[in-house]
Amino acid sequence: MHSAALARAAGADQALARTLRGSGATIHVWTVNDAAQAHALWRAGVQGIIGDDPAAMLAAREAA
Repeated sequence: MHSAALARAAGADQALARTLRGSGATIHVWTVNDAAQAHALWRAGVQGIIGDDPAAMLAAREAA
């Protein structure tokens, strides 16, 4: 069975992402508009980020 987790940016942090990732869940976070927050979330194992500036989120992913 595959599980997924969705979280608002306000409730998502690196510890939550690591915990969920360790359980095998796919993690998507919304609405992230801060590149530094996106970078930290990518590094923590989030698979998807939804924000108002997709290009900035992709750049943060490439930098992670």
